[in-house]
Amino acid sequence: MKNKKINFVLTIIIFVISNSINTLAQTHQHYHEVIYLKNGTEVKGIILEHTSDKSIRVKTKDGEVIYKEEEVDRIVKEFYDIRKKGYFNLTEVTAGVGKTDASIGISTVNGFILKPHFSVGLGVAYDYYITAGSMAPVFADVRITFHDKRFTPFLYGDAGYAFGISSHNNDQLKGGLFLNPGVGLKSYISKRSALLISLGTRIQGIQYHITDPISLLDKSVTNYYTMLVLRAGIRF
Repeated sequence: MKNKKINFVLTIIIFVISNSINTLAQTHQHYHEVIYLKNGTEVKGIILEHTSDKSIRVKTKDGEVIYKEEEVDRIVKEFYDIRKKGYFNLTEVTAGVGKTDASIGISTVNGFILKPHFSVGLGVAYDYYITAGSMAPVFADVRITFHDKRFTPFLYGDAGYAFGISSHNNDQLKGGLFLNPGVGLKSYISKRSALLISLGTRIQGIQYHITDPISLLDKSVTNYYTMLVLRAGIRF
């Protein structure tokens, strides 16, 4: 039965990976073009038209301008992060697998983008472990992105405490330390929302209060579970 449950979690992981990659590949991106002129000037905007007289009509933040193609050195398309600051919500589904257990769950983070490539937030989650039980982590979330291109890589780090909800072994589950650093990719699907997929390592401390079968005394036992965790979700 345990192997069947772990195989079920692995199937979910494969499904999430394949669908997330497919969505990332098909996502509509927000971008601008950078027109590098031969005189050294850089113009950022959207090319509206290549005219019949070999000119380029460009829409910039200051209005429309026209350049002769002979004035242009090269054109580069750059994808960019529309949201530079402000509140965000990130909701994800998670699937993890380790040597002795596997898990599925859901998490949500509410936070603020403090700088264009740096955000902080506070998250809560529900994780269902196949053999251990159910946990409810509460954690701080920190994220750093590197640039604003079509696929934007990022680093994240979560740290907090996971409260025990229920145990599969009739033991008193107390929870413990929760850590989850990782790396991922972000891709915008609208002006205010983005698809994120990430892979990280979760370290979960789980404390049990059990009765020793020999001495019949209560004792506390702490186990640390290390898992490879896939996360996929939407940031608003």
